[in-house]
Amino acid sequence: MKQISLTMLFLTYLNVILLSFILAILFYPVSYGSLGNQTNNPGMAIYYFLIIIAFTLLMLFLMRKRLEILLKLIYFSVVGLIIFLIASIILSYILYDANIILLISILIGIIVPIYLWKWPGWISIDLVGLVVSAGAAAIIGTSLGIIPIILLLIILIFYDLFAVKISRHMISLAEGTVKSGIPAIFIFPEEDKGVIKEIYEDGRKSAIFMGFGDAAIPSTLLVSTLVNYNIISTTLTFLGIIAGLLILFYFMEKGKPLPGLPFLNTGALIGFAISILIGYI
Repeated sequence: MKQISLTMLFLTYLNVILLSFILAILFYPVSYGSLGNQTNNPGMAIYYFLIIIAFTLLMLFLMRKRLEILLKLIYFSVVGLIIFLIASIILSYILYDANIILLISILIGIIVPIYLWKWPGWISIDLVGLVVSAGAAAIIGTSLGIIPIILLLIILIFYDLFAVKISRHMISLAEGTVKSGIPAIFIFPEEDKGVIKEIYEDGRKSAIFMGFGDAAIPSTLLVSTLVNYNIISTTLTFLGIIAGLLILFYFMEKGKPLPGLPFLNTGALIGFAISILIGYI
């Protein structure tokens, strides 16, 4: 069953990349260059990193204080906002009335988080994770330039190593979100499990896990190459991510928790670097 779970995770990862491409094309007229002079500012990488740190610390604090309701309200609000943005941009290509687009987008941004809150099954979490990860990658990848994205990926390689291997707070965060039914991690059960509580039966985890950020963050570079460079850069960056993912899967089969970004971000960066070298040859 573990091989099946890894295969499902691999296919989901490919779908995140494919959907991020589609959404990037739709988002491009709206978000590309929206930051003006800040688009290629390296300082934007620090800005996004600080947001990630602040949100992580807030979630850990609320978990330790057992303020689960407040934690869910904050997290599901973020999920709802991203879904609202995705829905509003997609609907703008289908409908012409701005008020109707706004109304439908708000309803979708409210209904989806409420459904997840009430029925946090692994399938529904993975489906929403696919959309949210792809949407976040498309938004960041089309609004930020290549320089801050590369810097952000490098910073997050070292942060992920620290958070998983040294402080281990990312492991605590991951376990806490899954147990609480918060959609922050892709979940693929190794056994016939339906709901989250069954996956943590008797304190024994029986699933393959991967954070939404592990899919979204490397994909931001992929999206940026799509809108700023050429098909060669995009293809080699994609192949680099897939190589990193397969290497990560090799170690995941041994059953130890590993940080995903050192493998995935490194693969994406190497693939992009090779494309740049080819361009100079």
